[in-house]
Amino acid sequence: MNKISAAVWGAPDVTHYGTAKGGVFGLTRNLAVAGAERGIAVNAIAPAASTRMTDATAASVDPEVVEAMRQTMPAELVAPVALYLAHPACRSTGETLRASGGRVSRLAVVGSRGTGDPQLTPESLVAGLDDLLDLSDGEVVPLQG
Repeated sequence: MNKISAAVWGAPDVTHYGTAKGGVFGLTRNLAVAGAERGIAVNAIAPAASTRMTDATAASVDPEVVEAMRQTMPAELVAPVALYLAHPACRSTGETLRASGGRVSRLAVVGSRGTGDPQLTPESLVAGLDDLLDLSDGEVVPLQG
């Protein structure tokens, strides 16, 4: 099981950390593909909790946010997700589960329907930008392999 962070989506003053965690997201998916033939499952957890690390970076975060995290996001509410991902009952591979304050969700790569033009130009790309960015009918990008 790998660990990523919500910092992968962007966070102040931790660009290096978020970038590294984005690499772990990709590593998790690639290891899942590589291990599939041998029945090896690889998943990741993206915990968000009040921890010593949160306290260490508190100076760059709104004090109200830090206090709200302390009150509603104890690390104890992440542990069940880690236990599930390590348990034989877990049938997932290549997935990242986000755990925060007792809530669990799946993080996924989603592709939009996009736009297309056999004579693609910058102008036709701009004309189709709304379709390119629209995720309302997006699909989760499956593991390759």
